[in-house]
Amino acid sequence: HVAVASARTLDRASDLPQDDNEYPGTPAITLVPADAVIRANESVAVAIYVNGAANVAACEAALDAAGGNSGQLELVDVFVGSDRKDYLFREVDAIPAADKVAGRLGGVSLGEGVKAVGRRYLGTFVLRASPDAKGTFHVSLRGGNGTFLWDGNATPTAFEAGAPVAIIVDGPAALPGPGSRVYHSGLQVRPR
Repeated sequence: HVAVASARTLDRASDLPQDDNEYPGTPAITLVPADAVIRANESVAVAIYVNGAANVAACEAALDAAGGNSGQLELVDVFVGSDRKDYLFREVDAIPAADKVAGRLGGVSLGEGVKAVGRRYLGTFVLRASPDAKGTFHVSLRGGNGTFLWDGNATPTAFEAGAPVAIIVDGPAALPGPGSRVYHSGLQVRPR
């Protein structure tokens, strides 16, 4: 069983229920996309949240994207907004980490583990639909050692992985509007 996260557009993480754990006492990690529908060549941010963790000292998350009728969702950025009020390690000395090359993010407390009361932010992945992308793509937490929580005793913590979220790529890339600048092969071209 997995926790359910809606694929509809969400304005704020608070739009989701604050306790989505199917198994009380087990932490849940969920994905929250900024948009559920994008066009080819557009980007979407997918935030990662943990809920209900009693003692988190380290975490790491990675995503997988599959599906669609053509094309793919490509990782273009990964970051940890450690200045956010809902950041998991905000109240302790910690090291946030974002690795765009390996496509993962995480953080580690330099002291004791922290309690994730309510939904706490871990980081954000930015995915872009390839120019030929079309259809419904399913974005999920990477299994195995791709996503994990460790407690203050350096012991792995079991968690519920939230349901994959659907990102629908509907239509070709939008054409530039009047006066916009188009870049191609390093040359700037102004539309007539």
